[in-house]
Amino acid sequence: MITARSDVYPRFEVLLNTEIDSYEWLVERIKQLDEVDASLSYEYAWRYIRQTTNTADQEAKQAYLDFTQTIYPEWITISDRLGRKLIASPFCDQLPAAYHNYIRSVKHAIDLFREENVPLMSKEKALAAQFSEIIGALSIDYNGETLTMKQAEDYLKSSDRTVRKEVFELIEARRYQDHERLDALMTDLIAVRTQIAQQCWFATYTDYSFSFRYDYTRDHVNQFHQAIETVMSPIIEWFFAQRTSVLCIEELQPYDFDCPLVADVESQLFASTDEMIDKLCLLLRKMDPAFEDCIRTMQSKEYLDLETRHNKAPWWYNYPLVKTPYSFIFMNAMRDHWWWFTWAHEAGHAIHHYCTHHLWREMFRNCPSEICEIASMAMELFVSDDLARIGCSPTQITDALQAKTFFDLGFLPYMSKIDIFQQRLYDNPTHSVTERHEQWRKLNERYPASMRTHSTASWSWWYQHYLDTFRQRQMHIFQHPFYYIEYGIAYLASVQLYQQFLDDRLWAIKNYKNILSAWYTHSIPETMALWSVQFVLDAETLESLMKTMLDRYDMLDMKK
Repeated sequence: MITARSDVYPRFEVLLNTEIDSYEWLVERIKQLDEVDASLSYEYAWRYIRQTTNTADQEAKQAYLDFTQTIYPEWITISDRLGRKLIASPFCDQLPAAYHNYIRSVKHAIDLFREENVPLMSKEKALAAQFSEIIGALSIDYNGETLTMKQAEDYLKSSDRTVRKEVFELIEARRYQDHERLDALMTDLIAVRTQIAQQCWFATYTDYSFSFRYDYTRDHVNQFHQAIETVMSPIIEWFFAQRTSVLCIEELQPYDFDCPLVADVESQLFASTDEMIDKLCLLLRKMDPAFEDCIRTMQSKEYLDLETRHNKAPWWYNYPLVKTPYSFIFMNAMRDHWWWFTWAHEAGHAIHHYCTHHLWREMFRNCPSEICEIASMAMELFVSDDLARIGCSPTQITDALQAKTFFDLGFLPYMSKIDIFQQRLYDNPTHSVTERHEQWRKLNERYPASMRTHSTASWSWWYQHYLDTFRQRQMHIFQHPFYYIEYGIAYLASVQLYQQFLDDRLWAIKNYKNILSAWYTHSIPETMALWSVQFVLDAETLESLMKTMLDRYDMLDMKK
């Protein structure tokens, strides 16, 4: 276990003090640096995992903070020195094309490195970790039982509107207790991140963040937002109108978004998370036996933490364990269709990492998030056509696919809101909390039909708190700033893969696996092209792709 600076520095010292006097030595030094970075990344992964699996564990919290405050600063400082040494080598230009993305990232890191930013970057990580602690402690009491937020949200899927309303108000009242604390945390994070960016001579943290996007610009992203506003708004309005009609209510309230549209449906699909694992493995085995082997091995190694519990960070992730073929999957599963698709999503990430284990450098396994999210979102769509094979009734299938389509399409305008909101936060970093609320309200007006909002004018004044603070539950804003547009880009690509799947399932899975196994040596559009997928963000293509999802939706019978 890495414990202090003394454990870090000796592993870099040889690399710092050895001359690179040949091309062979350059390649060997890159290999050695890659191995040391992988060891540190592996250590960081487990410290992050342990402090999210129990946010009340002070020892795990301290271990994570020790890494971010002592080991991490040394790591990035020495990495800068080594990066400069590699780039200065006269043999660097002889590296083959496979190293292009790696060398590009090293040069960019050198350009942005500032000694004065090192303590700020450590401070940013410490601040971001506070979000896990705050959110992980949330719970409510209902019917004599203390429930985590995920357990409580399960009641929002009830067919009983009175239950939904009662639990919704308990959830939102509890969340609202911390809204000022979370706004203060956000203010601190904006200040630190802005200082980091400005010390790198960027006007804003938005510009700083977009400098890491090599294959598209802020203009491309904002054109995508406009396409979503134009194409998706009428589609989602139609979904909400249908939901209002089927539920036989005058106006949708914020507790009406998750209840089933079909009568007498049993929402729980699995008796346990073990059964959920087994059912996914049944489908993965037919796709490719290696996919099942990946998940089964992770299960045997206890790398699957799927159950919800108190003081567990209330989100989900797949954390690749570098130096190994495997990942750690973290969830708060409630064993219904929503969590089934989330489980498939995270398994897709794990399979992606597993398919790259033959690559001989960690740097070649490190795909950008736009590509990683295609692996996960495509898997969600692949398993959506086989719900009967895992024992779902016709009514459950209708309910699951209706909710899946409604969520996916409603997610796109929500994704736009989150991305634009972050741009506005950092474009005007000295804004007040009141101005922050106003910006979010304006975005809700621009995208009224999105995942969790609709006809807000009909809501009581108290529910305005829900609108104002819904953004605060989005972990990415606090811990992974500007990581959100990737989901929208990846979703359009995953729908294209799903179209291939509908045309020829065997070929589509073979294509999926081949590209998951590929080195990351191309641009994002070039990598997508290897899948016969286009990198597209325009309104015309968006409308065409949405037709695939709407055609599937039209086949559902809500009267079952």
